Amino acid sequence: MPKKECEICGELVDKVYKCKVCGTLFCEECGSVEDKLCLTCLEEEEEEDWEEEENLEEEREDEDWV
Repeated sequence: MPKKECEICGELVDKVYKCKVCGTLFCEECGSVEDKLCLTCLEEEEEEDWEEEENLEEEREDEDWV
């Protein structure tokens, strides 16, 4: 079976996975195979989750003052 190139790290690997967000082909080391997300999109998703959590905490603090 021919090796395929990971578009993130450039390594030749047996299997690559396609990111469901941006379409980048990545190896096991360069993303989440389970989530089908490359490192770039995975990091963006984690940032968004962190920002949402921070906003919820601020709303809770505001409610305590009411």
